[in-house]
Amino acid sequence: TEHKWVDGAIAGGGGTARPVMVSRLIGGDPMGAFQFNHGRQAEELIEGGLLRDMTHVAEAEGWIEMTASQPADSQFAIFEGDRLVGGCGAFVASAENTGSAEIGWWLTPDRHGLGITTAAVRTLVDHLFTELGLMRLWAPVMAPNIASARVAEKAGLIEEGVAESVYLKAGVRYDQRNFAITRTRWLASRRT
Repeated sequence: TEHKWVDGAIAGGGGTARPVMVSRLIGGDPMGAFQFNHGRQAEELIEGGLLRDMTHVAEAEGWIEMTASQPADSQFAIFEGDRLVGGCGAFVASAENTGSAEIGWWLTPDRHGLGITTAAVRTLVDHLFTELGLMRLWAPVMAPNIASARVAEKAGLIEEGVAESVYLKAGVRYDQRNFAITRTRWLASRRT
């Protein structure tokens, strides 16, 4: 492809974090890829030239093929005027998980508490069900992140359970709260 693979200082891992990060990078959304480096930190990393060319790694590990199946309209930026203040998007699953997607979001700290993320995630959920025809969406949330849990709930997702010790941040392990919504539940909520 004409894309160039880049990498930066990103926390997280597992089978979903890397593909989501990669899909955001190839989609031209480096800010979205830096979801674990929130606020102005990610902007500073980009402006400081701390991204490295990772094309050789992407080719060797098959990242291009992995993300080639992603819909072009699954990653979105949140702007206030001409200022990028956040992002939200989906990593659409395949194979046995066809019809489902993991969703995520971020917002600069100075815009927290204004309902911006909730509005964006509600719009994303509507888009993924109506335009992409998905059947199920899920959102993993680090347990101490109460604000993201509230966004998930306000967007209609319900908590399905907790996975223990999933995240490692600053040397501390945190549980993952799992939120989800099905197309059936989403349709029912639109009728009320």
